[in-house]
Amino acid sequence: MKKILLLAGVASLVAAQVSATEYNPYVAARLARVEVKNDITTVDFQEKINDEQFGYRFAAGVMVPFCGGMAESVRAELEYGLLNKTHNNVYSNVIQSKLQTVFANVYYDLDTGTSLNPYVGVGLGYARIDENNSGNKVKEENFAYNVGVGVSYNLTYKTDIELGYRFTDYGKIKQKGADYAKRSYDSQEILLGFRYMF
Repeated sequence: MKKILLLAGVASLVAAQVSATEYNPYVAARLARVEVKNDITTVDFQEKINDEQFGYRFAAGVMVPFCGGMAESVRAELEYGLLNKTHNNVYSNVIQSKLQTVFANVYYDLDTGTSLNPYVGVGLGYARIDENNSGNKVKEENFAYNVGVGVSYNLTYKTDIELGYRFTDYGKIKQKGADYAKRSYDSQEILLGFRYMF
């Protein structure tokens, strides 16, 4: 009987701790200036080309305390990203590429005791590359990842603005046979975002 009462007491304490934990859902929108790098390898040549475009990121997530305290926190979110078409001229070919991503991102926010707080983040997910190479259309779906750092500024109790840097790897497009070609896509991004917490 005593053991049952002890277990019940422990369970009550755990339940109280869990219920006391504050979970803060949020939504975010980010504008990105993206430098896309495309490394092209064929049987005849190897070329590295760049293009700069704007991208758009939309996310929904939740912020939770880290180690039971609110001094530092972890954010987990699901993010959809879309990039304006890139345009590259490679000899007589014109390559247009449209990139879309879905990422599960995790961020660790460092508390500085001020309204300005740095963060680090990593994301794993899916990338879709739609490519038009002088009329030859190719679609590739790849595993993708990103890593980044930045700072957020607390405007009000529920709103933050973000400024960050992110590296993203979108994977490769491969063509086999006599027309063998491999094109690798990655990017470096500067992001400006707004986050609203419910």
